Amino acid sequence: MSRTQVTRQIEKWTKTSPGRYKCNIDASFSEPLDKVCIGICIRDEEGDFVLAQTEWFSLIMDVDAGKL
Repeated sequence: MSRTQVTRQIEKWTKTSPGRYKCNIDASFSEPLDKVCIGICIRDEEGDFVLAQTEWFSLIMDVDAGKL
């Protein structure tokens, strides 16, 4: 029996330049609702929360094409 070893890379948040922000963006697709949801989270140079927003949109293409 062969064993597979999984190596996980841990990414650590790094500071931005003073006065700069980082914006994380993600999206999810709901096929039954024909909608897509976009979410953003903005943090300052210390990693402190500044702003978050989510927004739902109607699909303009099918889910599989949107994932590309």
